[in-house]
Amino acid sequence: MIAISENNSDSIRKRVAGFFENGGTLDKACAATPFPFEVRPQQQQMAEEVAKALVESEHLAVEAGTGIGKTFAYLIPAMLAALENSTRVAVSTHTINLQEQIIFKDLPFLLEHIGGDLKVALCKGRRNYLCRRRLESANLMSGDLFNKGAEKELARIRHWAEKTDDGSLSDFSEDDTQPAMAVWRQVCSEHDNCLGKKCHYYARCFLMKARSEAFNANLLVLNHHLLFSDLAMRQTGNGILPDCGALIIDEAHNIEDVAGEHLGLRLSQGGIQHWLRRLYTPAGGKGLLMALKEFQIADETARTWDAVDHFFIELSGLYAVDGVFDDKAPLPKSRGKRDKSCGARDKLTIKGRLELKSMLAEQVAVLVGHIQKLHEDIQDEAVKTELKAIIARGDEIRQAIEFFRKEPDPNFVYWIENEGGAPAKPAEGHGRPREARGRLALVSAPIDVTPLLKDMLFNAYSPIVMTSATLSVGGSLAYFRGRIGAENCRELIVDSPFNYDRQMKVYIAADMPDPNDAKFPEAVSNAVAYFARQSRGRAFVLFTNAELMRKVAASLESFFAEEGLTALIQGEGLPRHAMLKKFKAAYNPPEMQHENDQTKTDKAAVLFGLDSFWMGVDVPGEALSNVIIVRLPFAVPDEPLIKARVDRITASGGDAFHEYSLPQAILKFRQGVGRLIRTTTDEGMIVILDSRIITRRYGKHFLQAIPECPIEQVHIRDQIPGQDACPNSTRDSGRPGV
Repeated sequence: MIAISENNSDSIRKRVAGFFENGGTLDKACAATPFPFEVRPQQQQMAEEVAKALVESEHLAVEAGTGIGKTFAYLIPAMLAALENSTRVAVSTHTINLQEQIIFKDLPFLLEHIGGDLKVALCKGRRNYLCRRRLESANLMSGDLFNKGAEKELARIRHWAEKTDDGSLSDFSEDDTQPAMAVWRQVCSEHDNCLGKKCHYYARCFLMKARSEAFNANLLVLNHHLLFSDLAMRQTGNGILPDCGALIIDEAHNIEDVAGEHLGLRLSQGGIQHWLRRLYTPAGGKGLLMALKEFQIADETARTWDAVDHFFIELSGLYAVDGVFDDKAPLPKSRGKRDKSCGARDKLTIKGRLELKSMLAEQVAVLVGHIQKLHEDIQDEAVKTELKAIIARGDEIRQAIEFFRKEPDPNFVYWIENEGGAPAKPAEGHGRPREARGRLALVSAPIDVTPLLKDMLFNAYSPIVMTSATLSVGGSLAYFRGRIGAENCRELIVDSPFNYDRQMKVYIAADMPDPNDAKFPEAVSNAVAYFARQSRGRAFVLFTNAELMRKVAASLESFFAEEGLTALIQGEGLPRHAMLKKFKAAYNPPEMQHENDQTKTDKAAVLFGLDSFWMGVDVPGEALSNVIIVRLPFAVPDEPLIKARVDRITASGGDAFHEYSLPQAILKFRQGVGRLIRTTTDEGMIVILDSRIITRRYGKHFLQAIPECPIEQVHIRDQIPGQDACPNSTRDSGRPGV
């Protein structure tokens, strides 16, 4: 809690108000930049309310419309509160992009003009950092630990370590791709694998340097995953972040999902195999045990490899899972419920107690016992520390197996999940692929995070300021606050300053078949082709279903080739940041082209994206002028966690659709729409291919949730091969139901 005197409270409020007014600090700061200052009343209002929350130690939730400058609106009060009260303030974001924007762009600019000795630190999880001691050990034992390909990766890390400034993964340049995780995990910092001050690299330790900076800083910048990892660890008295007097959570619409992920438990086939690979890999004869010449324990490790295979094979057989959850396989009654997930992962709810014949927990305990004995006998301090970390991880795995074998907790939901690819299968003897894919995982998550967050978040921090461009449903933040347990919390909605009536137009494809109709994929292909041609590419096509996305993309290959458009399909090799970079680079505006260029064109790219492109993606300017929403983003009703939440609401006599499913879909819909207009000069179209938005009663709630702008219904005839789609359009007099 921030303890602020009355004089300081008045000083902070006055300085915040003065920062944003004409002739104020921000106006003077912008005078020397290409970006002229413009008073934004919405930004002023938010900044003053954030300052009030900080000085009066009260929780605040703010929906800040796109374009108001919300980052400055909370950073300036946070910086002043930290400076004038010698306290520490933490700012947490969900995306790396926003985190880097704050650290490398916003804060340096503000620190130039705000004055005072404010120390800032970027906080990352410890596994982001290289451990010099582990790198040295891995290098000495590389022949026993790695195959030839991995040894090359290790050499690349070693070369990078000589020139890196902060020793974290993000310090790999774009031209120097990040290392393979299988190798990085052998050399990164780990909680149980640290010698602390006993380490001869302690004075040069990247992690210790970062921690020292964090504990000496007034302002911390971190991400939600680190925040909730810290909150979870604090329950056992082992927090990883320094104490803070206030917390600001940007991109706060992600709180419930991130909290559920960190407050649950995952036991994955790949995770156990990674643990075993550190000890011994039978197929390649590599591992720490080979370096130590501990052949008997290596044999015990090989038996554990087999036990892992048998455990997950039995699990998949018991729940009629064949790596990809074969829908044709018979499903044992009362065992589980098959989910047809919209994403890349398939999930199967587990009902009742998990009863398996597998003795994996016992086998893991035996192996850990052998390693414990080895740990006691070994003299080398570095090796002892490595073994200590392996023992700790083995105990975690054993406890996780036992957790899933117990009677289920009614406040949690349990499921088995396919993590992608073909199923991992045991080879003859002890041989097996080095990087088996298609692994399974057992997962649990709390159905309701509200009571957990009330205790570990809202009672632990005061004040907390939460903000996002999309928090409200029906003009209120009550739904958002109720989902995360923020009862005693003021709320504020600040509208965007953008002129959506001029900058954005919504087209609704009114004659589209129902999304569950067999003709829907073909109709989507025709509609995407028509609207992509209208905008000359420069389009995001947002899907909720990976299979539909791939089907539509495949059907449009010839269209993209004929039109000279670049097609970028999520899941086809490029990571998200690379797709985004390529999408932006594809647009070549006419004014940038040479007049004698025979191939000049202003056509660009069409990006097909799933969940991660609905939010946290920023493409200002003409490169993105069209956002096509294929389906209203209702969550898959049979997804285990969603179904458990819906069932709980229904069991208590509530209306699950209106209390949960519809609000969730509206918030995500608003996120998707929000990708289009990012600056005051942006213009473009939103295209909605789900006709339910005008045929179902709930459709009006989606349209009421987006900014006021022209809406037009378009009727698209079936595309005739070789001819253009032919639209017939009718302009709406207003929004349906408005």
